[in-house]
Amino acid sequence: MSKITSLALPAVLAASDSLGVRPAYAAPPVALVEDVAPQVSGIALMDYLEQGRRLDLGADGWIEIDYFSSCLHERIVGGSITVGAERSDVSGGSVERRQVECDAGKIALTQAQTERSAGFVQRGGTELKNRIHAMTEAQLVLHGASLLVIGDGAHDVVIARFGNSRDLVVLPVKSEGGRRVYDFATHDRSLAPGDVYVATCGDRQVTFRIDREAKPGQTPVLGRLVAFPPAP
Repeated sequence: MSKITSLALPAVLAASDSLGVRPAYAAPPVALVEDVAPQVSGIALMDYLEQGRRLDLGADGWIEIDYFSSCLHERIVGGSITVGAERSDVSGGSVERRQVECDAGKIALTQAQTERSAGFVQRGGTELKNRIHAMTEAQLVLHGASLLVIGDGAHDVVIARFGNSRDLVVLPVKSEGGRRVYDFATHDRSLAPGDVYVATCGDRQVTFRIDREAKPGQTPVLGRLVAFPPAP
């Protein structure tokens, strides 16, 4: 498999899709909108959802929601929804649920879960190499090798192989007033199973490992998601 630096910058630029203006979030997000019918107002693809949020789908509207803490994927058709901590409360509609493989509880990034030391990946030596062992408990494990990266709307995202600052790619997902997404799967790109990487967005970082059994391509979103909350 090619190094991560093979991800050419022009291709990344062409792939970033603007998702428009997003509201500020008073509480940490608990879920993500994976897909939604065009007629459903007030919500868009890849929007975060906070607990207690209410949505009206109408008679024929539909939405697909991914819950971070329960690794639950929902497809809801019609009716109204109240977003819960682990699943939706659906009234007047139908819902199909399925479990997907993900690192439950570690996907949604809150201020406390992201490291505020944006320069550490550039430092070498024994201290850096050993740091991976100290971060085992907090480390996000991804079960898909083709990342889906959501930036915070204010900064580009840098993905670097842990301990090797020369093996990196800059994803220009910064946008005016909104959030942008880069999907490795749509460009036939993937990271190396078993390897550890660092995603940096502004002054926040998250360290993640690609599971040794991870497959490339359009695997479930929750299993390959690296997401930063909206910038304050």
